Amino acid sequence: HLYLPERQVGSIVLFNLNGHSSAEVAAALDAEGICIRAGLHCSPLAHRLAGTLSGGALRASVGYFNTEAAVIALSLAVKRLAWR
Repeated sequence: HLYLPERQVGSIVLFNLNGHSSAEVAAALDAEGICIRAGLHCSPLAHRLAGTLSGGALRASVGYFNTEAAVIALSLAVKRLAWR
């Protein structure tokens, strides 16, 4: 599930995989060398608005030093996890 504003601004993507906790997904990605944040991200009010207050969400941030290959690796890893 992607939590996107009406107009995407910036390079942060907030998401969850149905049936998996954010901590579980973050740990699985970490095992593949991919680091993302899991939980409430110091913003419980934003999570209340998104409907993710009970379990948080995953936050992927793409920055200047990330490569296209890193973004593709993240998307492929998430896809593999979603089919488990």
